[in-house]
Amino acid sequence: MKSLEARYASRNVVYLLGGADTDQVLHFFDRSCGGMAQGPHRLARGHVYFDYLKGRHSTNFNQRIVEVPGIGHDNLGMFTSECGMAVLFEKKLPAGCPLFR
Repeated sequence: MKSLEARYASRNVVYLLGGADTDQVLHFFDRSCGGMAQGPHRLARGHVYFDYLKGRHSTNFNQRIVEVPGIGHDNLGMFTSECGMAVLFEKKLPAGCPLFR
């Protein structure tokens, strides 16, 4: 199992997170104690998960987060944004796309 996780951590993975994905009222949002322990909203939970993986794999970690400014929980907005298109087509990120490594 450890080798599977290590292989995953070494893969080129980009997590697209909506910079405005902070709504706790949307349907399908886990508001249980366990869910809230992961973070108050999806944006925070994405960062918590990323930091967890990065902490477990301090070497050979090849993943990053790109936040898409102004986008909430919206797949169309995410993938048609300048940031999303740059990630999908492996182009240079526009200056307004926050990148976390």
